[in-house]
Amino acid sequence: MKIETILIVGLLILASVAVWLGAVQKQKASWASPVKEFRLVAQEITWELAPGKRIKAWAYNGQVPGPELRVREGDKLRVIFKNELPAATSIHWHSVDVPNAMDGVPGLTQKPVQPGETFVYEFIAKPAGTRFYHTHGSGVGDEATQMDLGLSGALIIEPRETTRRSYDREYTILLDDWNIPKTEMESSTPATSHQAHGSPSQPPSQNEPQKKEETGHGEAMEPYNTFTINGKAFPATQPLVVKTGERVRLRLINVSSMSFHPMHLHGHQFKIVATDGNPVPETAQLTRNTITLMPGESYDIEFVANNPGTWLFHCHELHHADGGMATLVKYEK
Repeated sequence: MKIETILIVGLLILASVAVWLGAVQKQKASWASPVKEFRLVAQEITWELAPGKRIKAWAYNGQVPGPELRVREGDKLRVIFKNELPAATSIHWHSVDVPNAMDGVPGLTQKPVQPGETFVYEFIAKPAGTRFYHTHGSGVGDEATQMDLGLSGALIIEPRETTRRSYDREYTILLDDWNIPKTEMESSTPATSHQAHGSPSQPPSQNEPQKKEETGHGEAMEPYNTFTINGKAFPATQPLVVKTGERVRLRLINVSSMSFHPMHLHGHQFKIVATDGNPVPETAQLTRNTITLMPGESYDIEFVANNPGTWLFHCHELHHADGGMATLVKYEK
């Protein structure tokens, strides 16, 4: 073998080793990032959507939606999840680039978490943006039923780089829909037979999946009659408080399993700055006053508070607004 050949082979080997060592160091550095640990407990609760509308819901940590988890990109996220529901369940990390074993799909990436069991989800938080988490059911076709009972929450992954934020105030807004029997809506006592989209009040057997007409899948899910912003129906929704001159970001997430929501802001124009958590280049940002969110979609919008007053922000599918999907933008005096 010629000396030149030996030198070339040696250089290639050294280059390969350097690349490998770089990858190892990068991996070590990523896992050396801060560990952010959260505990989520799925349990049945009584939840008040609005005065006179109390239901039996399934919730994380006793609230609808579940608690907002906020981390930085690159953090190691550890979620210790305990299931205290009467049915098996799981958690899916929607629009997050997790390892396959952490994706939370029963029967595909993990075994369902049975009642009384605990499962630990661990992954690097990426990419940055507005994300969310929700049940993926028990693996027997009950994902919609479980999600419509309230099992969802926001996961906000902030950019690792510390840069000046272009907004002064922000709100996270989860949009959801409910089907509450009229007799329950008129009652002041907690509902005990709440059926999400016509689903059975008791969870399906793990060995005996329910038939379509019994589970409320497809056309049988209609009609919806209550629509919420962060688990509350107007007038119980919390107003969005702003000050004149502020740049405001709204993180909109549609956790409805079936409904679309064209959200309309009165008195202002806004820019679409992120879609499904992913930033939109400034040169491509659209200026709108209405944005439609399909199930599972999220949009970040920003507007300048330059028109003082009290303004309506609502779903322009007006049956949804009438059913509670509305809130107020209120200027501080």
